[in-house]
Amino acid sequence: MSNSLSKLSLYRLKDFHEDLGDIKFDSYESVLSTPQELANEISYGFFIYKSPNCTPKWYNFFKNNIDFEAGSIIPKVQTSGFILIINFNDSTYALTGGHGYHGLTKKFIIETRFGIEIAKKILSQEELKGLAQKDASGTVNSLDRVFRSQYTPGGDIENLHRVLTTIRARKDKSTRDYHDIGSSIKAGDSLVVTGKKDFAEIMTFIEKVDSIWNSTSEETLIIPELEPINPKYEKEFINELWSHLLNFVCDNISAAKRSLFLDNADVGFLPDAVEYYKITYKGKSQIVSNYEEVIVILKEHIKNSSKEENPLDVFKKTNLRLKFLDSETLYPPKRLSYYLCGDLNVGSECYFLNAERWYRANSEFLTRIDQEINEVTCINPNTLNLNEWTHPDEDRYNKSHTEHIILDKRLIRVPEEKGGIEFCDLLKITENDAHLIHVKKASGAELRALFAQGLVATELFNNSSIFRDKVLKGEVGKVLDLSHEEELRYYELKDKSAKTPEEEKELKQLRNSPKKELTCTEKEQLCYLENMPRKNINVVYAILDESHRVKSNAQKTIDWFDGNLSLFAKIDLLSRVQRLRGLGYSVALTRIPPFPTRS
Repeated sequence: MSNSLSKLSLYRLKDFHEDLGDIKFDSYESVLSTPQELANEISYGFFIYKSPNCTPKWYNFFKNNIDFEAGSIIPKVQTSGFILIINFNDSTYALTGGHGYHGLTKKFIIETRFGIEIAKKILSQEELKGLAQKDASGTVNSLDRVFRSQYTPGGDIENLHRVLTTIRARKDKSTRDYHDIGSSIKAGDSLVVTGKKDFAEIMTFIEKVDSIWNSTSEETLIIPELEPINPKYEKEFINELWSHLLNFVCDNISAAKRSLFLDNADVGFLPDAVEYYKITYKGKSQIVSNYEEVIVILKEHIKNSSKEENPLDVFKKTNLRLKFLDSETLYPPKRLSYYLCGDLNVGSECYFLNAERWYRANSEFLTRIDQEINEVTCINPNTLNLNEWTHPDEDRYNKSHTEHIILDKRLIRVPEEKGGIEFCDLLKITENDAHLIHVKKASGAELRALFAQGLVATELFNNSSIFRDKVLKGEVGKVLDLSHEEELRYYELKDKSAKTPEEEKELKQLRNSPKKELTCTEKEQLCYLENMPRKNINVVYAILDESHRVKSNAQKTIDWFDGNLSLFAKIDLLSRVQRLRGLGYSVALTRIPPFPTRS
């Protein structure tokens, strides 16, 4: 006769259900005529799952492939499960076993991350044995990590772009929680504990968990993370976030273009590799050359819709196709929401959108993000011999440098990469060190393109023998070989919005001019990279932003980039920084002059 259970799975329901007598579950039978009440103000109901006897799936497989003798036994199985519903202190909890979880979640909305929040309040760093996480930076993967020695989650910046799904731990025997909670813990939406408990001890366990849930004590296990907003249980709130985002687009389009971006890591493209975007709504299509115009057209669709049309419905019916530079055909149509990413402020809360998933960033998370940004070196632009940006575009700015190897527009093509890849825009190199400078005039979510460019190029240099050999040999693509006068005329015609047929012909002739390779001296300098230690190669993100001010007494990196780096950009940057450092390369930021200052 069994007087105890050795494993418990506890859930907390989102809402309190006062009258347990009204609760019913499909295919479950209550074994109590009325809910039971205990002296400590606990009441409970108990339900057992009854499934009909059925033939297991494996039996039909073998029967179809093996000639069974007549009269052979036909196995029958029955699925079982239970749900114990408990009310205590205006909260409703549920213990489940077997098939019970499925019956519970079909009927009620559970408190998401309930187990995680309890675990963070009762576990120490030393008791942590493993984490299961999902990546929120755009890379679709899951990580299940087991720790054999002590691990410090608060010091791992990779956690800043991961969503925690499960905590695994083993309680220290000397602690009170070892006896009241359990010897081992697995925490996610539920709290799963092991350790034998009789019925009275189970009720004591629930009382203990309830007191922990309602306590204001600080967390003893600190794991910085983005908090996911679960679409299964928070669908209405997610719709509210989408509505806030669309209102943001309609009410402040200039800010929306800074905060939002189009990208998706599943597609595996850099925005620079897209020739044009084809946006379609109600069978009508428009073709635009950049992501900002896509956001503007979305605003126009919403503004021009009828009063009966919900802006969210307009958004959901808007599709997008991409035309890559190296492809003759359009990428298959996807919902615009598939590509839209960035961050959104609603009141005092900050939310993060990526790959159609929403995340919440609390104040502790934001503080930790800024602390990690300060760990990224900020280099004075004069040290890199960077010029002031007095030019109309990035192309002409890069060409203004005479002390660097200019690699902008010199594309290297390798198999399985969409379009050509620039090694960097500007290369400052000596026999001892190198700065791979990636240049962008941008702020906010748009900086994702810059950060991705630096990572992709460096990873290819590190991992692809084809790409690396082409860099070291100076086989980095050719650019137009124009005289000074021809170059001035080329840009004059290029910038002109309305051209005569003669001017169109002249521009075409200039575009078809002979192209030049790197000089012999430049190729010799690239050879320095072959035996250069990775730590001496610095990937530098050089950013021009004339709208966000720099503190006059700026000391920390965040002081130089406050406002320029949105939450989305910060998370993306730290993800790239960690991967580059993992390969052994150095990483730095710099602010291209001119930039406004403030006291």
